[in-house]
Amino acid sequence: MKTPQVLCLLFVLTFACSCSKTDDSEKEEPSVVEQSYQLAAILTDKQSLHFTYNEQGQVSHSEEKDTLSENTRYNVERDYSYVLTDGLIFSRSVYHREGEWGTNNRELDYRDTLFLNKQQRVDSIHRHLIADGHIQQWFVLWYKYDDDGQLTELSMKSSQGTGRWSQWQRRGTLVWQDGCVMKYAQPGGQPDITYTYTNLPNDLYIDARSNLVWNDWIPLLQWFGRKPIYLQQTQERDRTLDHFSYLYQDGRIVSETQEIIRGEKTVTGVLYFEYSLRCR
Repeated sequence: MKTPQVLCLLFVLTFACSCSKTDDSEKEEPSVVEQSYQLAAILTDKQSLHFTYNEQGQVSHSEEKDTLSENTRYNVERDYSYVLTDGLIFSRSVYHREGEWGTNNRELDYRDTLFLNKQQRVDSIHRHLIADGHIQQWFVLWYKYDDDGQLTELSMKSSQGTGRWSQWQRRGTLVWQDGCVMKYAQPGGQPDITYTYTNLPNDLYIDARSNLVWNDWIPLLQWFGRKPIYLQQTQERDRTLDHFSYLYQDGRIVSETQEIIRGEKTVTGVLYFEYSLRCR
């Protein structure tokens, strides 16, 4: 359930954060300030996504850029607003693509409303696609969770703007074991996705659930229930095996290498992570 060709992300934010405590009455040793970091960037050679945060540390704006081919480029700007007291999150995504529709550039405007349940998890997402001033397509996604707050099921229905449900319908279930997603199963002959894990704690911004959440909502993963407690090691689907390895520096993951193996062909890609400092 990911948008095509949009797997990697980049945030290039540099926050200057300083905390100090002084007392004119007496000299003391500088107090130790607990520092925390938030992911500021994920870099690849052709993709970039910049994030802006609000005072609560929630993503308020993002801008994504990508090169699909030599003649096709796109950028996506997304705005997020939160009314958590009413159980709502609003998201607007404006896609601007060059080359994909021939010589004419085009913008697509997606308006999303995310409804939260009483446990502050996403219960459903209602999306409208507005193109040329008219609603062209819309869909609704529903999510279910177990008693431990783990995402266990999602279902989807779509309409082409006619007011009737189309045949585009999906449903899938997640199988958890020992705090990790082990399988995503789809009925109707669709291939399952299976996962294995390292023994490294999952401190990344994305995880196995991001296979089921479009890039528009990846910044909102904290509202999709508990994340797997470990980092992925492999992901397998339809005779394609993805293998992940990680590089640490100063206690944080600075890169993830992904090997995609299909038959005798192997493709390798690297994500580079950057962080911004926050003061508590």
